Amino acid sequence: MQWSDLWYATADVKVAHRLRAAGDLLAFSGQVAIGVEPRGLERIVAREGVWVTTAPMPETVKDVGDDDLVRGTVPRGTLSIVTFPVVVDVEIACAASDPDDLLRRTVASGRELQRL
Repeated sequence: MQWSDLWYATADVKVAHRLRAAGDLLAFSGQVAIGVEPRGLERIVAREGVWVTTAPMPETVKDVGDDDLVRGTVPRGTLSIVTFPVVVDVEIACAASDPDDLLRRTVASGRELQRL
């Protein structure tokens, strides 16, 4: 996925716009909603905090010990994948090198993640 595959909305922008690069957001402050589809982004950007969309984990995940031996399978019901749309601080979005990095930075932000 590339930046140009995404749309954004901020409190200052009442309609979603195509995102070309994270630098497009430098003129804004506060929250930004970023998603694959433009519809609805202007409604969710008003939420306080960090919001993410989650999807069930389709892959099998193994628990591997320090000895590199597989200890077992992690139950999929306890795992989710973070995906778009997200609502984050503009600073987090501007620091990301690509959309995947944005998702990583969102999860690693230390902020409580709320599910959309």
